[in-house]
Amino acid sequence: MPEHRPTDTEAHKPLEKAVEEWVQKKSKPGGGGNYAREADRVLTAFIDWTPDSVKTVRDISRRTMMQYAEYLHRRADARVADQDDEAGITGRTAKQYYALVRAFFTYCVKCGYREEHPAEHKPAMEELPDA
Repeated sequence: MPEHRPTDTEAHKPLEKAVEEWVQKKSKPGGGGNYAREADRVLTAFIDWTPDSVKTVRDISRRTMMQYAEYLHRRADARVADQDDEAGITGRTAKQYYALVRAFFTYCVKCGYREEHPAEHKPAMEELPDA
């Protein structure tokens, strides 16, 4: 079976549209579901975190994912340093956030929006804090 190559439209899928599409697929009938709500919240925060130059799914690089993992690690460090720091998160939460973003990019590869998976980059995952 020939390998799927992204079409021009697929290759330039806007990041927000792809997130909307994926969250919709994860939603339960009637618009519910904890997983879909959490995924929407985390992925919206991920989009807000990305540089302004990121517009499409393909604009996310392995380097972007490494920087995101480092960002999550810093947020976990902030929580360890100050338990009352509202911007801080636990190491476990950091791993959960990264896992949601990774699941989204798995979907993007499956749909042909990307050829390679930027979040499955071992050096990026090694930047995540301990749970």
